[in-house]
Amino acid sequence: MSVTSPSVRGPTEQAPPRSKRSWLRWIVLGLIAIGAALVLWIALAGGNGPTASFDGQTVTYSGPTTVSAGDVTFTFDATEYANSNGVTFLVAELTDDSITMAAIESAAASIPASSPPPPFVGTYHTKLVVEDKVEQTYSLTEGRWVVNAHTAPQDTDRVHPAVILEVTTD
Repeated sequence: MSVTSPSVRGPTEQAPPRSKRSWLRWIVLGLIAIGAALVLWIALAGGNGPTASFDGQTVTYSGPTTVSAGDVTFTFDATEYANSNGVTFLVAELTDDSITMAAIESAAASIPASSPPPPFVGTYHTKLVVEDKVEQTYSLTEGRWVVNAHTAPQDTDRVHPAVILEVTTD
């Protein structure tokens, strides 16, 4: 008596061809997986970037305090500032490594926003008249940078410092 396994094929037998539906199903599942991974990556990357929000009284910063030199994308949010003049956001390089946040806040309290920058400020980038929420990318060099919000002269004409960022090279 001979026992033959159904999975053993003779030399002339071939495996049955897979249907086109089977291949299509795997392609669709692969595309869905890639799409889900992309959405997750975008969501996680977007939530970690530097964000400065101004409510009319204070500027709040969220995000890393150390960033890599090069292009850095900031989110500036003035949606809580109900003023037709908007607010200007400024990212300024500090030329004095010993300057503290307390010194910056002291200078901000005594110098109007419309005056020239203090001597400890070097290169700076601005996003003028933000009335809602915008993203802006700046190329930052190694060093220390401060993020501020500036109100217009017809408003309080003040600088509102948020945070000192350490910009490093990898």
